[in-house]
Amino acid sequence: MKQVVGGAFSGLFDEQLEDEIVEALILESRRRFDKSPSDMETAIGQSTDRIVTLLKRLIGSRVDAFLESVTSRLLDPATNLRWNFHNNNCQTFCDSLIDQDLFGGLLSPFPSSVDTPDPLYLMSFVSRPGSYSKDPVKTKFDVPSGLTEEYLLRFRYGRHDESDIVDMLQEYWHDWGGFGGHIYENQSLFPWDCTEAFGRYPATCNDCNMAKHVWAFPFDSWSIAALHLTKDRHLYPAANPENPQPLSDAEWMQNRLAVLVAQDVLLAAATAMARTPLFHKATAWLRTQADPRRDRLKLGGIHRAQPFSHAFEHGRYHHYFVAEWAHLLPHQQIAAYELLRDGRVRMPDLPTTPRGFADDGDGGGGVGCGGCSGAGCAGGCGASCGGG
Repeated sequence: MKQVVGGAFSGLFDEQLEDEIVEALILESRRRFDKSPSDMETAIGQSTDRIVTLLKRLIGSRVDAFLESVTSRLLDPATNLRWNFHNNNCQTFCDSLIDQDLFGGLLSPFPSSVDTPDPLYLMSFVSRPGSYSKDPVKTKFDVPSGLTEEYLLRFRYGRHDESDIVDMLQEYWHDWGGFGGHIYENQSLFPWDCTEAFGRYPATCNDCNMAKHVWAFPFDSWSIAALHLTKDRHLYPAANPENPQPLSDAEWMQNRLAVLVAQDVLLAAATAMARTPLFHKATAWLRTQADPRRDRLKLGGIHRAQPFSHAFEHGRYHHYFVAEWAHLLPHQQIAAYELLRDGRVRMPDLPTTPRGFADDGDGGGGVGCGGCSGAGCAGGCGASCGGG
């Protein structure tokens, strides 16, 4: 999870120094290292030292603050260092190392004068223990669970598949949906449909740009972009399933550039928010409110029009192993998928059912049954209505 976005090279801090570092990096990369192995090692070390010296000027004070905060938590006698599956698993331990007072706000306080220190971070999704809960989503004005939040809830409530979140999200398109891969642009790296249910936004996923696609789920997008930057090319599916080969150099370069473009649009928008006093004022209550469960508002995303997406994540897809459109021809598959998705777009709000409102963060039922919700189908129509 990318819980704290530092903000380096976003333009939030010293833009002139950031440009100087980029230019220095380009200059050092162009140096010729055609000497003897020992001389080449020395030259590379000297180039690295020059770059690191500049980086320390940009982020040194923030890195020191981060390390001091984590170290003080590790050395605190109250911090439990012994792993326990029930009460001190990996995420619980990591949560205990994060200072809520330091990183609890969505945004770091912005300097009010030239004498005020720069912000410590750009944006924080840090949430207090107890915030990962299955809160009911009753109307389109509630915040449904985000993708990473759903992934963690699977683990916290006893279900954990041996795959990372990207692979888990890809399963919807490659396997369960029967498409054999993503069907729209931007889904190869960020595998979701950013179409919003209940008419909240006019454009559908196929008509979106990268900014709309990743800002549909900001916390998830930052976490997944960071994950992509750690993955090697052999961990990505082949472009042609009929001839599975590792990504070519050109495909790999395109993959890396797409991740960087996604990060750039995330940083650009977040920097604009961080520089806007009115946005600081509007979100300040997130730091001071008393209920930990409301912290999860930072983790949420759009109401998804993507059919069955919540049922798939909650494991209900095990009751029907493939989507109902999986047996169709490719163009018919997409048409059937979009029929269900666009039906969710046209719905005015979450449907009421005899059991009450949908309570699974579903984002709306399908087009065949008014009783469909994230919790299932109250009308008894099962999977055929597109609920979930």
